[in-house]
Amino acid sequence: CHHFLAGFFTPAPADTTLEPMTLDSGGSIEEQTSIRFAASALALRALFAWGADSTDLRLHLAGLRRLSE
Repeated sequence: CHHFLAGFFTPAPADTTLEPMTLDSGGSIEEQTSIRFAASALALRALFAWGADSTDLRLHLAGLRRLSE
């Protein structure tokens, strides 16, 4: 089951096929929804590191909270 939430960051439109993603740890992500989720998580991490606070950031966090419930 796939979950769709507002507030997640995406690297491209939904109809665009993304290249596999390699993490700093060496792990590889090849499935499209997993690539998008990982890219969204990396964007969130970058925003935290930058000290950002915005509506988009709060929506992203709220979406992650709903997934964890």
